[in-house]
Amino acid sequence: MGKFREYLAALMLNEMAFNKKKMEEKISSLENQINLHLIKLLRYKDDTNKQKHINDIMTWLIDIQDMDFGKAGRKFSKELYFKLLFEEPITSADNIQYLKNKEKGKLKSYSNLEKIRTEKEVMYLLWKIHKQIALHLSRNEIFDFETELEKY
Repeated sequence: MGKFREYLAALMLNEMAFNKKKMEEKISSLENQINLHLIKLLRYKDDTNKQKHINDIMTWLIDIQDMDFGKAGRKFSKELYFKLLFEEPITSADNIQYLKNKEKGKLKSYSNLEKIRTEKEVMYLLWKIHKQIALHLSRNEIFDFETELEKY
């Protein structure tokens, strides 16, 4: 009977790791859209679509907030949320090339809009906002992104 219990324990550990891995993959799959919308809000004057972008980001953050792993409904650490949403795709607040690549690609249609911040300012604010997002997600708190955005 001892071997069977060991097998079940190993199976449960693998299942939890699988669920944790799936959660990481789901969060990583949302980072591109979150970052694109953050850049749109931070870099360009676009009053027509501003509220839509805010609502989209809030929806994705709530989707992430609703995710947990393990039997106790655990959340990731703030460091892991930050890694998945900022560090892996962007690497650092100094990576202006990340922003330039987005502007050449998916943000090309925004090139005719007025830019309200420099590349460096946008990258710094992305870093700062992601720090706040990660903190709130790890605490299982809803992040009032719209109010936070008004500070900038």
